[in-house]
Amino acid sequence: MPAPIAAASPLLEVERAEKPQPSPEFAAELGKKIGAGPTVVRAERTSLSERQAADALSNAWTQVTGQPPSQKTVAILTAQWSHETGGGRSMLNFNFGGIKGTGPSGLTAAYRTREGSGATERRIVDRFRAYQTAEEGAVDYVRLLTGRYTQAVEAMREGDPAGFVRGLKARGYFTGSEVAYTRSVVSKVNGMLGTGFDETGAGVVSSTPRPAESSQGFALSGLGWSGAPMGAEIAVGG
Repeated sequence: MPAPIAAASPLLEVERAEKPQPSPEFAAELGKKIGAGPTVVRAERTSLSERQAADALSNAWTQVTGQPPSQKTVAILTAQWSHETGGGRSMLNFNFGGIKGTGPSGLTAAYRTREGSGATERRIVDRFRAYQTAEEGAVDYVRLLTGRYTQAVEAMREGDPAGFVRGLKARGYFTGSEVAYTRSVVSKVNGMLGTGFDETGAGVVSSTPRPAESSQGFALSGLGWSGAPMGAEIAVGG
């Protein structure tokens, strides 16, 4: 049975927040002409607040599906983003879910991450999609969810965060404990529905590479998700 969501006051309408801007160094990389191959940019923190993430995800959902999301859908999307990025503080290059490969604009960033768990855990350097804006990253993220995780998306449409996590697990989105993942997402959803989105940490973008956290997940034809919970480290260079 899905974990129940406590009765809560209506979710506040997602407000437009000041858009976070990339640092001058990152912006310079974004301005380079993209050739036949991917453009490798530095791995950089692009922290968002819950409200900024919810705003971007709500707009992305509408753009991808053609319909505005419900309050619970926005809360579930934002809660899962929060779980995957350490509350947004460890978001890199506007990547909402640690998606590997090259972004739609041809940008990619390389950093160390952990794959597997327990005795099979190993550290590797891999490339992850990089985006020019939070809006671009959110759209790519929602497209991946709606394109591959149909069971999870249906549960999200129904306002069922536990079913959403179950659908992600069934399709190999993450390798860790489903119980712990569900507990985290359900708790975050309840908090967001009860008190609204947190606005702290908005637009905090660092110009210097620092250790960061990445999401759990799987390899989807070489362009999937990192395979370890919260453990990526930035690797300078390509």
